[in-house]
Amino acid sequence: MDSKNIFSRSLVLMLCLCITSIISQLTNTDINYIKNFIISQQEESNGVFGKSYDNTYKAIFSLKLLNEPVPLIPKICREISFEAMNEITMQLMDINELLNCKINFEHQYAGTDFDIKLNSDLETIFKRVNMAVKLQLQAKINWEILFENLKAFITPEKLFSNINGSGRQSLISTAYGLKLLTLINENVGEKYKEEVRKEIILIFTNIQSEFQLLRDVI
Repeated sequence: MDSKNIFSRSLVLMLCLCITSIISQLTNTDINYIKNFIISQQEESNGVFGKSYDNTYKAIFSLKLLNEPVPLIPKICREISFEAMNEITMQLMDINELLNCKINFEHQYAGTDFDIKLNSDLETIFKRVNMAVKLQLQAKINWEILFENLKAFITPEKLFSNINGSGRQSLISTAYGLKLLTLINENVGEKYKEEVRKEIILIFTNIQSEFQLLRDVI
């Protein structure tokens, strides 16, 4: 089984377990309450939820998870297209994907450098790397150095923590770490590929044995 299949199956397994557990406990009354609360936070003028793009992404994701329609999609797409002229962020790109706005961020990106601070937390590193890949800027990342740095986020249980060396693993950090490893495997030189794949296999193997521990941490 190659690294892409390993990541895909493990991530799907983790997400399905969490989402199924949560959604199955919601009544129709709960769903309507959540939906109405989310929609009440939307601005009529531009479609933005909770006055931020981060909140907008979360609101759209939540509505889609509940199989509820997202209001004012054309306004949201127009708003993020305007905002992207000033700065492209991960939230804008994620909203674009969720709503299929079909905004071409690659042509709008005017940067000449793509800085990834390796002393950041794992979530921040993941978002920056993911953005670089979506903008087709893989060549600006030193994948070997990223791999060496990523090892510091792996706990003794072969899972991932959000803070370098903290040893406090979590489900979401493990998902971020696995995704980063698969991206590294796709872009790193042959010298590192075998080592990267070994890490992916070890982490995937430990997910099942440590799932109870992960669930307790959530």
